[in-house]
Amino acid sequence: MAWISKLSLACIFLSTLTFFSSCKKKSGCPDSLADNYIDGATKDNGSCTYNNSKLSKAWLLTHYDVSGIDSTLEFLAQKPNFSISFFTEKTYKELYNPQPGVVLGKNGVWEFAENYTILKLTEKPSEYLREFTVTDLGDTTLSIVLPGSLSRTYTFKAK
Repeated sequence: MAWISKLSLACIFLSTLTFFSSCKKKSGCPDSLADNYIDGATKDNGSCTYNNSKLSKAWLLTHYDVSGIDSTLEFLAQKPNFSISFFTEKTYKELYNPQPGVVLGKNGVWEFAENYTILKLTEKPSEYLREFTVTDLGDTTLSIVLPGSLSRTYTFKAK
């Protein structure tokens, strides 16, 4: 019987050790929008860095939906070849071609807010502000959501 007690104690000790070692938090940057994102990081150590060069390029619209309904064809029928370019001096330009040889668009300034999860676009000269939630920002993909009663999701690929 003494060996059963020792075996039980050993099992309890190993189980406890395994439990506490599995609870160890992985320190690093848990923000997937950051340049130095660490998959599986559960403890933010304040090291997240953001390089605006990921955003600073030309983006071509590939998908658009309104409250989960694919509306890409309707959007591109109204604004063919819709693209948006972000520049490092924090300006942007939206362009589309409604007719051959005609280019229309808007421009303004952009900024990130709330740890790079909000993208603010302010049209010039009207000062009209749109705030998008950034859901994906990679080297080749950008997805932003314009929240509201009818949320609008825009997905772009780098040109």
